[in-house]
Amino acid sequence: MFEEEPKFYIEQNWGVFWGRFINNAFHKHYAIQLSFAEEMPVQVMTTDGHKHIYDCTLVKSNVTHQLVCNGRHLILLFSPITSMGQFLSQLSADDVILLKHSIAEEVQLLLSQLVRRQIDFKKFIELIKVRLEQFNGACLTQRHLVDERIECALSYLEANKNRVVPLAEIAKENFLSPSRFLHLFKDVLGITYRRAQLWIKICHSFAYLQKHSITDTAYQYGFADSAHYSKVFKQNFGFSPKFIKTALREEIPK
Repeated sequence: MFEEEPKFYIEQNWGVFWGRFINNAFHKHYAIQLSFAEEMPVQVMTTDGHKHIYDCTLVKSNVTHQLVCNGRHLILLFSPITSMGQFLSQLSADDVILLKHSIAEEVQLLLSQLVRRQIDFKKFIELIKVRLEQFNGACLTQRHLVDERIECALSYLEANKNRVVPLAEIAKENFLSPSRFLHLFKDVLGITYRRAQLWIKICHSFAYLQKHSITDTAYQYGFADSAHYSKVFKQNFGFSPKFIKTALREEIPK
């Protein structure tokens, strides 16, 4: 959890969270996570009792972990089905690693400017967006998946990132039956196509959520009810939409 007015920003393929953690329990989420602390290394505990203490910690998708950090903390979360997510996932066979990549160094530099108040959070996001766009381009050229059809599917999702692509459409695009596509997608990426669709819907809903109730947001974006929406949201990011609304102290319009 966070305290002291945390800052949040979510786009379709990535999110940023900046604040101070308290009472952080073991949890897992589908998002791939990069963690940076303000002044000291981040300690990540895993269920096998191992402690990972790094300046920039990468935690893979759906890995149960606990963060331990006494100061403010920056998290970048990436969709596991994007080129960035796939590139990060393939860097090591281990679930939690020290990230040694120029993107980590550049985020750390921007974070130091944020901490020293040389830039505000809005400017920080602007600069991060530019760098991540460059990083995504580099990942696209370096991505090497097992199956070319999944390469094509991910490229198709990237090209249609502002909508949820129906199963029949993307299967046809890759000359596969829907059932074969579903099996291949899960086998190669480790996440179901349904989960990928839910990720897109949740990310699209974030701006609406900040100005409307959780129930209204759930219905607006095609979820059965607020409980289903909240469950999927937490599975994606590791915390609930209720917590975000409370932390941001947003007033719900009547």
